[in-house]
Amino acid sequence: MNTDNYKGKPRDTAYEKLENYLVQNNYPPHYRLPGERDMCEMWNLSRTTLRAAISRLVIEGKLYRKKGSGTYVAPPKLIEDLQKIHSFAKLSKSDGRIPETKLISMELCPADKKIAGKLGLSLGEKVWQLVRIRMADTMPVRLENVFLPEKLFKKPDQNKLTAQSLYDMMEEDYGLRPEHGAEKIALAYATEREAQLLEVEAGAPLFYISGITRTKDEVAVEYYKNVVRGDMVRYQGVLRDGCDNVCV
Repeated sequence: MNTDNYKGKPRDTAYEKLENYLVQNNYPPHYRLPGERDMCEMWNLSRTTLRAAISRLVIEGKLYRKKGSGTYVAPPKLIEDLQKIHSFAKLSKSDGRIPETKLISMELCPADKKIAGKLGLSLGEKVWQLVRIRMADTMPVRLENVFLPEKLFKKPDQNKLTAQSLYDMMEEDYGLRPEHGAEKIALAYATEREAQLLEVEAGAPLFYISGITRTKDEVAVEYYKNVVRGDMVRYQGVLRDGCDNVCV
């Protein structure tokens, strides 16, 4: 019997070697691995095969790449609960990380048909468009594109948009408390601009998250379109049976 067909593929072998290397050395988060040429020589691998193994470990959240710098050991992923409304800052702090926000732009613009429909506004009504990068331990995790009705939020304080949670600002400055909403999650791939801002390679896998947040009285206070690094965040939820009784 010819057993050649049952041999593991080179990229699988490379993956196992690299994963074992990480386990055996137990490197701390953010440790920079040797360069690709050195690792290829260590295990007699081609550059293409090694990169396939690295990409797989990046997707699994065990490594991350920093453009122009190298490959690093990833910290544990942030875990976001799909059934809770929470701020990124509070999520990061609860996980023992230091949150940081960088405001890229803030402008007042007319709502187009889609945004007006999402927020229950008339076409052309003014909205604030905020573009922010959310970071944990200095690492960019999420690129936010947020729309706020101008009639509810007279010029937001730019300092507060970088120093505190947006939801805290809504409640403290405007008396509006987000209590529920709905969002959709899809897979996307980083554009050149997104890659630059999130410090990943163009085409890297991202989560695309869009949704609307409302108050208890059903006032739409926010429509957002975010892209999130898939190597930094994991989403989870609780599955429940739709029947009143246990279904078998």
